[in-house]
Amino acid sequence: MTRLLKAIYHPRNQYLLQLDDCSSDSERMDLALYVKSNIVFEEFGNVNVVGKSYAINKMGSSSLSASLHAVALLLKVNSDWDWFFTLSASDYPLMTQDGKCHY
Repeated sequence: MTRLLKAIYHPRNQYLLQLDDCSSDSERMDLALYVKSNIVFEEFGNVNVVGKSYAINKMGSSSLSASLHAVALLLKVNSDWDWFFTLSASDYPLMTQDGKCHY
């Protein structure tokens, strides 16, 4: 997930990172420490990690439920955003954030 975050990060965006219940507590802690220790993320305060994990079945409604919960959390943190994207750690962008601004 850190690889994806580095690739898509832009200071003007908000990021909410959520690991499913297949991830261990140490993985969740490592992700939170990575975010906390990154100077840029701390400076802009726009990267947050969800502490609670969900059992996700991609064929069922649990994925939608987790996404809606993430939207609710993100609205509490910062409501100044227009778009919400759900990405998995295996997703990877074909274009940079700055490149997308031209479309």
